[in-house]
Amino acid sequence: MRSAFDEAVRVVARRGPAVLTGDDAQTPVASVLNRARLFIVPHECPQKLIDDYLTDEEIQRQQEAFFLPYSTTAMQWDDEPNRCCVFWNSVPEQVGMHDLTHALYLEAASHKRVIAVSFSLRFSHTHSYTNYSKRFSVIGNKGQEWIDPLSSPDDFRRESKRLREYMGPLLGRIMMFNNPKFFVVEDTPPTYKAEVARRKRRPRLGARPWPSGVRKTYTFLTPAKIRERMRLPGMLKGLAPSSHERRRHLRRLRSPKFTHKQGQVVIVKACWVGPSEAVVDNHRYRVLLDV
Repeated sequence: MRSAFDEAVRVVARRGPAVLTGDDAQTPVASVLNRARLFIVPHECPQKLIDDYLTDEEIQRQQEAFFLPYSTTAMQWDDEPNRCCVFWNSVPEQVGMHDLTHALYLEAASHKRVIAVSFSLRFSHTHSYTNYSKRFSVIGNKGQEWIDPLSSPDDFRRESKRLREYMGPLLGRIMMFNNPKFFVVEDTPPTYKAEVARRKRRPRLGARPWPSGVRKTYTFLTPAKIRERMRLPGMLKGLAPSSHERRRHLRRLRSPKFTHKQGQVVIVKACWVGPSEAVVDNHRYRVLLDV
């Protein structure tokens, strides 16, 4: 199955500079794809896990606490690479869902073609995601369209439900993974060093986005799943229980016992027990504690 992310990278590389044109600014597509951290997340997820971490109370809290793991984050399901969505913040260090979050939806369509829709999202009081800004057009070198834009209102109305059905679970999964009991795991493929060396030898390649096969990718996992993937032993007796492991996160002090700091947001330091890095089948896995 073709990767929508890689198809967009290929088109940018072959067709020249392309930009997302909005009302007030132009955003280079290559820049969005290059700075994105690509997360490949499991599509299958036990319903109990979703119920435990994505309660109505937690969804309500996320209106204030929601954040992308990186300022530009690309997300795709592990079993559906032909579709991908890139999210990026509208303001630096954005927290909460009251500010706009920009999004670029990519889909590998017919042979060597990619559908792209770019718009912005904001969280509403009904817990649904709503489009606020109008779609961008996508243009390539000398004004030639290099990606199929959904330009007409009829096109967008036809596709908007399908887009919401795709992106809603992705954003919901980010909400769930924002719980500090989940960790971000970085996967460096064996081809990464060779690509770094190639780009040093050929500086003109520096601005081209990296395909997924040679770039670092990321996912969210619990400590038990991390040890399973990294082939590490489980927790040893006498050590702190794995439930105490947490990644660095922000916490608002709400209890009245915090007489001088009640209502303030503080940083809770990360905690991990044992090795946080391992090489398995030539892939280097690293647990990122401070994301």
